[in-house]
Amino acid sequence: MKNLIVVNGHLGSTYKAGEILKDYLQGDTEIIDTINKPKINFKEYDNLIFGTNVRMFMFNKRFKRYSKKALKLLKNKKLYCYILGADITKGDTYKNKVEKFLKGNCETVFCGGVLDSANAKGFSAKVIEDVKNNLLKEGKALPEIDVNSLKTFADKINLSNN
Repeated sequence: MKNLIVVNGHLGSTYKAGEILKDYLQGDTEIIDTINKPKINFKEYDNLIFGTNVRMFMFNKRFKRYSKKALKLLKNKKLYCYILGADITKGDTYKNKVEKFLKGNCETVFCGGVLDSANAKGFSAKVIEDVKNNLLKEGKALPEIDVNSLKTFADKINLSNN
């Protein structure tokens, strides 16, 4: 089995989730980050897995571009998608939006998110730090990547190939 994880993120957590997912997938798995707009031959892979983050309630624009292209080229192939967002209460909403965007031709999972301003700049870094500080003041736990949901997702992908 040949898997491709196409990462579309801003600050590194989407890539980190892709690395976690890779550890649980059977077969050869390659991770490509779309930050430098690579050309991808989607037809080379048995499984296409897209990772996207949610920022300001919107999906990454590179996710939209690459997944739409893959869907057009591979009309009968099911796509997989994992979604990261710091607002864990919106997981089902994000999953429904992705499934609608990809016309139901996908399997999705929401796997939490992180609030890490290390790779953010300017206003984005300030917003992340403010949200993080407010959660801590309220005694709430900070969001994190849900490794168990990624493992379960990998199991589902692995089973679909048997």
